[in-house]
This record gives sequence, C-alpha cells and structure tokens, in this order.
Amino acid sequence: MVRKKLSISKEKADTLKLELESQKGTFGGPYPSYLPKQMKEEEDYARKFLEAKKNLMQQLEDRMKNYFIIKENLFAAALFFYVYTEAKESLEEALKEI
Repeated sequence: MVRKKLSISKEKADTLKLELESQKGTFGGPYPSYLPKQMKEEEDYARKFLEAKKNLMQQLEDRMKNYFIIKENLFAAALFFYVYTEAKESLEEALKEI
C-alpha cells in the first residue's frame, strides 16, 4: 500500500512533467497555468510521504534495538552455559566448541 501510494504520486508527477515538456513550443501558450502547481503539489506530497516513512522506519529500528541486544546476550549466555555444563576432556576442546 505504501509503495502503491508513492508510485501513484510519482506517476502523476511524471505524467504532468511529460505533458509540460511536450507542450513547450506550442502556439498560443505552452500549458495551462494549473499544471505546474499540480506537479509541484504531487512532488511535495511524495516527498512528505517518503519523509514520514523514513521517520517511522527509524522509530521502529530504535524500538527494536533493545530486543536485538537481548537476543545477542541470550545467545552468549546459552553458549557459555553449554560450554560450562558439558564436560570436555581438555580446555582446547572446550575452546573449539566456542
């Protein structure tokens, strides 16, 4: 849905830009006065949408950072628990397990 909205706005802006460029040399006026404004509004909307998306992704990343730290600590604790609870014949074998 996010990509769909962005692609629709981008397509509208690109279509308007092509329409403006195709009418550049026409006699009687290059283009209606509303087209540049509409193209600018579409570009602004797409830019605002991308900034909002980037902001949400940053918030999600910040919130998930703690969970990834916990996950890494759990893996380290499990590894040490495994090494210390399983009897090895020598220290070298235990270090190879790590």
